[in-house]
Amino acid sequence: MKKLLSIDLNFNNVPRTIGTYLMETEAGLVLFESGPQSCTQTLKTQLGTLGYQLSDIKHVFITHIHLDHSAGAWELANNGAMIYAHEKGITHLHDPEKLIRSATRIYKDQMEALWGTVKGIPHERLRPLTDGDEIKLGESVVTAIETLGHAGHHHIYKIEDSIIAGDIAGVRLFETAGVVPPAPPPDLLIEPWQESIKKLKSLAPAKLCLTHFGTIEGNAAITKHLDDMSRTLDTLGAWMHETFPLAEAGRDKALAELTALLRGMIGNEAHIAAYETINPPEMTLMGVEYYYNKHIAR
Repeated sequence: MKKLLSIDLNFNNVPRTIGTYLMETEAGLVLFESGPQSCTQTLKTQLGTLGYQLSDIKHVFITHIHLDHSAGAWELANNGAMIYAHEKGITHLHDPEKLIRSATRIYKDQMEALWGTVKGIPHERLRPLTDGDEIKLGESVVTAIETLGHAGHHHIYKIEDSIIAGDIAGVRLFETAGVVPPAPPPDLLIEPWQESIKKLKSLAPAKLCLTHFGTIEGNAAITKHLDDMSRTLDTLGAWMHETFPLAEAGRDKALAELTALLRGMIGNEAHIAAYETINPPEMTLMGVEYYYNKHIAR
């Protein structure tokens, strides 16, 4: 198999928060996740150390369209890359207005500093994928597998016995820290997410490549990671049922409780700041509250 090379995008000047994966093929360089446009210069620099430039990237596979995974895709498309994503996300990559509006509710005036400039991608540079689609790139085959729960337009990508996991396998930035479920609004669905974890386990990958962050290798380590992820989802769901609906003026208390819960999942205090850079508790609170109001309280 072609080697998957991990590239640290040093998001917001914090290492090990957002990664991409590069693969050489006979059809040109393949990138899994574009990362945000604010990190494109870092990507360019890292490619340069390998003897490449942005225009050498011919194919970009996006696991889902959240800005930490997709906001830099338009610049790669402008340099000649084809962008692949779930069919439900393609429209928003072409016209990101709704995506930007939704993200602005969370990140407010930090949008550009975090994610950079976000622009639409021409239709001819976009290829929609559905569950089970196989893309042959030289001798390599990339298979899209729908994995819902974190987003309604999420794919993992299988390349032989390796899996590009996106966010469905959670956030685990360091081997000495725990796994945390990223749960932004509006698509959090705990039960489908648990089914996606079971689907991922059934594939029995030898290598699990996390966007946040790094690779996990070997069946035992991957199984443990996914079991940990499943338990943290259950813990988040139990907290939600105990806490919502929020009492009047109860939001600050809920945020404090959730922050403590997530930090307990991380386990290592030295790594909390890095986790909260990419997975702020305020975002999780919004996601869980949206989920509760839409799917539980109706």
